[in-house]
Formats: sequence, structure tokens, C-alpha cells
Amino acid sequence: MTTPAPPEPSHPGPTPPEPSQPAPTTSGGGATRTQCPRDADLPHLVAAALARWGLRGADVVGVRRSYNTVVHVEVGHRHLALRVAPRVGVHAPGSDEAERTLLDHLAAAGAAVPRVHPTIDGAASTTVDGPHGRVTCMLLDWVPGSEVPRPATPGDAADLGRLSATLHDAAPTAPGPPSGVLDGRRVLTFHVPDRLGEAGDHAPLLLAARASAQRALDDLWSSAPEPPRLLHGDLTPANVVRSGDRLVPIDFQDALRGHPEQDVAITLVRLARDDAADGGERCAAFRAGYEAVRPWPLTPDVAPHLAAARSVQLANLGLVLRNPGLAEHLDLHARALRPYVERSGAAAADR
Repeated sequence: MTTPAPPEPSHPGPTPPEPSQPAPTTSGGGATRTQCPRDADLPHLVAAALARWGLRGADVVGVRRSYNTVVHVEVGHRHLALRVAPRVGVHAPGSDEAERTLLDHLAAAGAAVPRVHPTIDGAASTTVDGPHGRVTCMLLDWVPGSEVPRPATPGDAADLGRLSATLHDAAPTAPGPPSGVLDGRRVLTFHVPDRLGEAGDHAPLLLAARASAQRALDDLWSSAPEPPRLLHGDLTPANVVRSGDRLVPIDFQDALRGHPEQDVAITLVRLARDDAADGGERCAAFRAGYEAVRPWPLTPDVAPHLAAARSVQLANLGLVLRNPGLAEHLDLHARALRPYVERSGAAAADR
């Protein structure tokens, strides 16, 4: 799809979708598909949204689409990012306020993170009429810098590890489930229906993987020596910006109440796919970077279960959104999960 201006290299929202998630669509074909504003609708949508912040006369510098549409706007000499969520949401009610609270906490702890700009009413977000119905908009700092290349270099992976550890040190504890964040006690963390049974030939495999991974999650949560924390929940090369000599995290929309090993596993799933494709050492570099800041939290016995949980979670999300590329999306995760299910079944038989 063409955009009003060339995509910008950095922003506080997600970059184009990774192969682990089916791409969003812009029109028709099913009530549950994500729907992004068309180029022709953007000027009106941007003006209507920014009025809720008391801002007028904004110039659209660039647009980036993935799950959300992120519009880089310039108002006077201020560079901001308007994040427009699709009509079909996958997060719990209150996620925008939870994201703002988490970013405020991390900033107070000294972390370099984008901040949420409240509306003139003090809210973290607002709703406006979009081309397919009402959409939710949030205004954040624009993060200047450049994209991390994908696949990431080992150096970028090491920096990502250091950033992950730094965020974990700064993360607030969450003894009780706060509203608006994803619940790490469950394999299916997103606020969407369970559609695994609709995966056709892949359904038995996905259901078996979910059951095994859920047992491991139950064990992790019952035996963890520390209380859970509020974590990024999707810290991959797609969700950081190279700003000067450091990486800045963006897109905390998937904020997760969980344990650091769960957050680390999410990153490793992405890096491991790239390592498998070209024989790289990104996972090792990520661990080395992490261990330069704090002890490595993920043990070999837990790692496969958390990786499987991530694959099952993304497969279910694809079944809910039903965007183009769904068959390939399910095939990808089924290939990753088949050895896991076979090993889990053998281990159960041995017991």
C-alpha cells in the first residue's frame, strides 16, 4: 500500500509484521480482520484525533502500518507519534492506561522510554470515528533514530540483551493482577477467544502443545522465588530503535504481568528463527548482553515450554484475526511445535 510520505525510520509503535504474525489488511473479507485507515482517510482522522489533545495544524511526516497504524506528525517544532489501534482489539480493557503507567514508572527509574501524552481531559487515549467505525488513538513521543536491521546483527542482539536486563531491573513488581495488562499465567495471554480448535489439521498439535506448556507455566508460577513484574511482553528487534549509541524500546502495548524468563523467551523465539535461517549466534549474543547486567533467568528445562507457549499464543492470535497469510502462519508455528510435542509426549510416557 502506498502512504502519504515515505515510512520513517523510528517511532513508538511496531514496525511491519514479523513472519511470526500474519500481516494486517485494509479492507473487507471477514469481520474479525484488522482494518487500518486508508491514506485518503488519514488527514481527517489525524485532525479529529489531535483536537483531543488541543493540537491543530499538524503535518503528517510519515505513516507506518502493522497491527496499529502509527502516524508521525509534526506540530510546530514537536515531533509526535499518533498510534491508531485497529477496530478489532486484542488487549484487555484499560491497556492504554496500563501502558502509560508502566512507561511513567520506567522513566522515573531512569529508563529511556517514550512517554504517553495525556489528552486535554487527562486520559491516556481517546476514540474518534474512523473509516470502519470508532478507533482508539494514543499520542506518544517520537523516538528519533534508525531501525535495527532484520535479521539483527550479533552486536544488536547483545545490545538488546542489555536493554532487556535493564528493563527487568527497573520493572515494577505486580503481586496482584493489575487491569489492562496481559496475564502471564496463561498460555493464551491476549484478550481474544480460544480458536485453537479451528486450526484444521494443526488443531491436535496446537492443543497438545498448549496443554504441555500450560503445565510448565503453572509450575513456574507456583515455584518462582520472586513476585511477578510488569514486562515489555514483545521486546524484539522490531520494537526497538537505535538512537545514538543505545537502543530505545518502543511499543509497550503488550505489557505482560509475568516473570523475566517469560519476557526473555519471547525475544529468543524471534532471534532463534533468524539463527536457524543463517546459522547466526544472535541468541548467544543476547544472553551475553543480558548477563553483563544481571543473572540469566531462563533455565534449560523451562526454555522449551516458554518458547512453545509463545508459538501457541501467536497461532491462536492468527486464528482470531484471520488476516492474509494465515495458512503459512499456522504452518510456521506447527513446524516449531511438532518436535516439542513429540518430546513432551515421550517425557510423559517415561514418567
